[in-house]
Amino acid sequence: MASKRLEMPRLDLCVISFLLLFFELAMIRWVPSGIRIVSYFSNVILISCFLGMGLGCILKSRRDLLIFFPIVTFLLLIVCRHLSAAGIENPFASVEYFFGGGGKYSWLEIVPLLFLLNALPFICLGQQLAKLMDGFSPLTGYSLNILGSLAGTCTFTLLSFFENTPSVWMIISFLPAVWLLRRQRAVLLVLSCVLMILSFRVVDQQQK
Repeated sequence: MASKRLEMPRLDLCVISFLLLFFELAMIRWVPSGIRIVSYFSNVILISCFLGMGLGCILKSRRDLLIFFPIVTFLLLIVCRHLSAAGIENPFASVEYFFGGGGKYSWLEIVPLLFLLNALPFICLGQQLAKLMDGFSPLTGYSLNILGSLAGTCTFTLLSFFENTPSVWMIISFLPAVWLLRRQRAVLLVLSCVLMILSFRVVDQQQK
């Protein structure tokens, strides 16, 4: 009976759709704000999100990857925090700097690295989206997907309008993730929550 109460496929599909769009917008805004070089390649993060979602959908028949979402997200945020502290900014200030002569890291290393790391959380989410959509007819599945996606977009728009910080974005991203991970074993769920809290701290420290 308890497992039956946990089965809420319609709500789950709306939640994963919300999370995908909200987290995508958060990464598109947050990563370039801390690592300025990424802002010169304006579509890198967007394409990375799409790539991750697509790969996740392809992997829908494989083992469940959602449990890795907190881990790869934490890894992404830690790397972004480190690169932000390295002071890689304004690569077009001089030709020498842009081609790797004036910074700790070359842009040729940073941009591909962030492209790949950013795709990892979306592989986990994209797989879950595909698994859930398989349980519905195309019309119902896409309707729920659009509903959740619009909710995620509108929520992020409102948060931006009221000038909320990236820390708030992370909290709102992790709450749906905890809901989707509710079927996992207690130890894994606790570990995921700890990683999410640490991720929040990473973002909070970067703001300061």
